[in-house]
Amino acid sequence: MTLIIRTLIPTFAAIGLFFFGNLSDLKAQGPPPPNPVMERELARAEVYLVSFKNDSALIVADNLLKELKAEGQVDTPFGIHAQLDEVLAIEQDLRSKLAMEKLLRVARKSQEKGLWTVHVRANLALALLNEKVGRKESSRERLDLAHAEIEFHNLDALYPYFAIRRSSWERLYGDRKEALFFAREALRTAPKYGLRRSHQPPAAEFAAAAIGSE
Repeated sequence: MTLIIRTLIPTFAAIGLFFFGNLSDLKAQGPPPPNPVMERELARAEVYLVSFKNDSALIVADNLLKELKAEGQVDTPFGIHAQLDEVLAIEQDLRSKLAMEKLLRVARKSQEKGLWTVHVRANLALALLNEKVGRKESSRERLDLAHAEIEFHNLDALYPYFAIRRSSWERLYGDRKEALFFAREALRTAPKYGLRRSHQPPAAEFAAAAIGSE
């Protein structure tokens, strides 16, 4: 069981942070993007993130934010989403201090504007950053907050990503059985919410096979 957890979590964790290619929450929670080109650029940034092309994602997100700033729309729902993509690219490049500062701002702004999908994503990213630097309690607080918002706002599609992060936390700080439970939850629910087999790294497929053979 330990092999399953250690194989699954590190490689699946990155996908758990930013694989959210659906912008429908923005359309439902605020004004539309300033123009179709900007919407396409935001989608392009997320494709780069999923492909682990963090430098390219950062360039696209930075250019997009410059345009939004010029139009006074950085803190619109669309702008906050673009800020999240920027900070996730920064975090993946291991610039943790800068990422923490920017994520805290995104978390605050998204909460103020009721952008709960973005807020959950920011909290999951903050949980990971705190986990990396050994802030056990802060990491768990962010996880608990994300989970509460997923349940309260019926954001079921975000549950697999929470499960990945919670399994990682349990593996490091908590209970091995809980870590395995949440690893299984991630594998069970990911396909239901669009994390297709083609998007899973080989280690995740190995873990699925190992769990099935117990």
